[in-house]
Amino acid sequence: MNVSSNVNIPIDQIFDDLLEGDVTLGSENIFSDKFFARPGNQPIALRLREIFNELGQPMPKELGLYEMFEVWLVPHRVSITRQPGSIAEVTSVGLQIEYDHGDSTCSILSLIPAPQFIHHGRIAFGGILQGNVNANGDISPAPEDFQFKKKQNLGILNIGLLASGEVGFSFNASVVTPLISAVGIGASCCEWNFGKHNEPIFGKDIETWTVLALPKKQSTLTYRLRYYICWRTCFVTTRRQTKWIDITCILT
Repeated sequence: MNVSSNVNIPIDQIFDDLLEGDVTLGSENIFSDKFFARPGNQPIALRLREIFNELGQPMPKELGLYEMFEVWLVPHRVSITRQPGSIAEVTSVGLQIEYDHGDSTCSILSLIPAPQFIHHGRIAFGGILQGNVNANGDISPAPEDFQFKKKQNLGILNIGLLASGEVGFSFNASVVTPLISAVGIGASCCEWNFGKHNEPIFGKDIETWTVLALPKKQSTLTYRLRYYICWRTCFVTTRRQTKWIDITCILT
């Protein structure tokens, strides 16, 4: 399914026909709530090597990864809304991505956001995730003295040089929840799930990033994605999802 800009895509596909049919309480269909997804259909990926160079941290020449591959930061964005008057309680929102790579190598090195960057012990989770990223595309939790000396603003993702001399990132999550799962490292497909915490998880822009290794000289990346949402109405939980959506990403 191809999409143009500013198109609302219904989140109305049944997850499993065998497990879920038309459920009613009396004459009222409890799945009458309507949710929509508006994907960011013109993403632009960023070359990790150039980010490091602009921060004054050129890639080590002996790094074997860059002899055959280039490492990219690839964004995925969506807004999820629902029709006015809905009474459903949204419990989680998810995003599935499958990269189209044919016979070529396509490997996910890291995922942002990821559960390991959330400080569960803090009284209030403010939605700020911080970590370090190295030349291999690996990311790790931030040190206690995390502080940028200089940085590049990539929207809600900032990457910059830390006082320690390492390269770090700060991710200002628009969906404020510590209940995040992210899987797919080492594969060509991945998935995020955001669980409801204190604030609603719809009506906001959701943004995720992959650190992706691709063959050199590749200029575009195509992938398909699907959004899903779980909600509860009248003590019954259900899941709906979009059809698969085709996206073309420019590799700058």
